[in-house]
Order: sequence, then C-alpha cells, then structure tokens
Amino acid sequence: MKIALIGYGKMGKLLEIKATEQSHTICKILDNHNWNPEDLKESDIAIDFSSPRICS
Repeated sequence: MKIALIGYGKMGKLLEIKATEQSHTICKILDNHNWNPEDLKESDIAIDFSSPRICS
C-alpha cells in the first residue's frame, strides 16, 4: 500500500517505521501547510497527523 503522511512529528515517524516493517511504502510526506489534493494523487491512503486547524 502506498501511504501519504500529513504531518511528520512523533506519530508520523513511528507510523513510517511500522508501515515499512509491513512492506508498505511511504510515497509522500507532507509536513507543511502548503499542500493540495494533487499531492495525494499517487497514494492509496492518506493519514493525517497534523493539527486540527490544518484540516479546516
């Protein structure tokens, strides 16, 4: 599975380790506020560990 991580703090880094142990791929790490939906195009799933105000 190709995973996009939104936010790359402690949880994002831990998820990267666990996902690669299970043979998943982190295809994109978005760690700033200047991303758009086009950045997620190649991902099967996006997991958001950013702050709540980023999602609004």
